[in-house]
Amino acid sequence: MKAQQSSLPSVELLQSVPEEEVWLQGQRSEQTRRAYKLDVAHFIKTLGIRNRTELRKVNRAAVVVWVRSMETEDAMPRTIRRRLSALSSLFKHLVEHRAANINPVREIKRSNVLG
Repeated sequence: MKAQQSSLPSVELLQSVPEEEVWLQGQRSEQTRRAYKLDVAHFIKTLGIRNRTELRKVNRAAVVVWVRSMETEDAMPRTIRRRLSALSSLFKHLVEHRAANINPVREIKRSNVLG
């Protein structure tokens, strides 16, 4: 009997997947994955982050600048809170998997965002 060839990726290939992608794919809902991807992309674009290394070194001050930028753009408070939740979720994952040292969103108070 022939061994069936698996369509699953190899262990070696999986080890090369960035933790950011593992985090995103770990979200159960397609809608959540789509929203979180856009939210993190907004953060990256706003701050001009060029690569994963820069992203993983973000500090609290950068998050504060991002929030102020969104407020200046008149983003809805619920949108700002959702974006902060997405970014916090990503950094929580990165810290848990030793890909980042801190979660820079952890001390950002969502209650400070009006609404």
